[in-house]
Amino acid sequence: MRRLKRDTRIEERAAVIIELLSEHGDVSPGLQTVITEQTDLLTLRQWCHIAANSKNAEDFEEKLHQLR
Repeated sequence: MRRLKRDTRIEERAAVIIELLSEHGDVSPGLQTVITEQTDLLTLRQWCHIAANSKNAEDFEEKLHQLR
C-alpha cells in the first residue's frame, strides 16, 4: 500500500511538471521520458519548482543541466 501511494505521488509530480512546461510550448518526447522516468520525489519536487520558474521547456532543460 505504501509503495502504491509513493508511486502515485511520483506519477502525479511528473505530470504536474509536464503540464507546467506545456503551458509555455511543446515538451519533447525525450524530455517527457526524462521526467517520467525520474523516481526520486525530492528531485521531482526540485524540478517542479524549476518548471514553475522556467520560460519554456528549453529553459527548464538548461536549468537542469546547470544543476549537474
